[in-house]
Amino acid sequence: MDVLSELRQKIFKSPTDVLGLDLAAGSVGAVRLRSDGKNIHLVAADLLTGVTIPPADGMTVEPFTVPKPLCAHYAALAVAAPGTLVKLLSIPGRFGDADAQRLVDDLGIEREDDYRISYSIISEGGRTARETRVLAAALPQDYAESALALLPKGRPAPYSLEISGLAALNGFIQEPGDDRASSTVGVLEGGETQTMFAIFHKAQPVLVRNFDFGEETVIAKVGEKLGVDANTAKGFMTDGSFDVSAILQQSLETVFKQIVISKEFVERRENCSLSEIMLSGALSVIRGMDEAVKQFLGTEVRKWNPFSRLTVAPQALPESLSGQESRFTAAFGAAMAAMMDEA
Repeated sequence: MDVLSELRQKIFKSPTDVLGLDLAAGSVGAVRLRSDGKNIHLVAADLLTGVTIPPADGMTVEPFTVPKPLCAHYAALAVAAPGTLVKLLSIPGRFGDADAQRLVDDLGIEREDDYRISYSIISEGGRTARETRVLAAALPQDYAESALALLPKGRPAPYSLEISGLAALNGFIQEPGDDRASSTVGVLEGGETQTMFAIFHKAQPVLVRNFDFGEETVIAKVGEKLGVDANTAKGFMTDGSFDVSAILQQSLETVFKQIVISKEFVERRENCSLSEIMLSGALSVIRGMDEAVKQFLGTEVRKWNPFSRLTVAPQALPESLSGQESRFTAAFGAAMAAMMDEA
């Protein structure tokens, strides 16, 4: 390492106290993590309400007052927005400046100024690899601006902004103590309005797909079939007072047909087979969701608890949310990415 690199690392240190905020439609998943240099501690986690982005026409974003137990030095924001674009692209040979300029076209974007665009090189082409794999993403600009306006000054200060589904995938890769170097694992992050499905083969993403589908879609389907309002439908889905398994299967069918086709294609291309699927997000707490996913994909399904390998402070998670840890994967992943940032 050269002298300038060493100096840069000393000056620009990754934050050690971070609040991850998953800005969903109806509730905000909040996870505060702190590092002591050896272990990562869960200080507090909660589901918060009263945040809406982007605001209704003619309204401004109201600053978000973070509860004291969650008030870290920095905030890592994750946003689920309609129209979000995510693609895992294969580009012949090495990736150059000209290829970076082409990403706008590859993502299918008409107006570049309407989005915040970013990419990450997953694997580099060269003498032994014929292609470069690039994960590219675009977040609608109005959602990005609204998210950052929630924390206009003071603590916590915005540190990073990313797409909720990708934040969850970051958390999966960076989960402390986990070794997936030789396995093939699927991650299904089902949020309130967006669902992301990814396959990791030998710890590298080989499939990433994003869908405008989530818990709200299922609630609407259940409510329509049973003739009840959204709150009643949500209660049926979580408390088991009414069997909604058949309706759940129907609401998932269209999206999962696409997921099955993608899964089978990737398994043939990579000569691999899924060993299990990690289920997370708002969809994961729907009763029978794990069994429905298993039936569609023919693979063992496990709810992902992102806190299972952390040092958890006493009463860090409200008792009312016990068993719902899988809802916090995006917030956890956003905070972890910030703490692991090498700046």
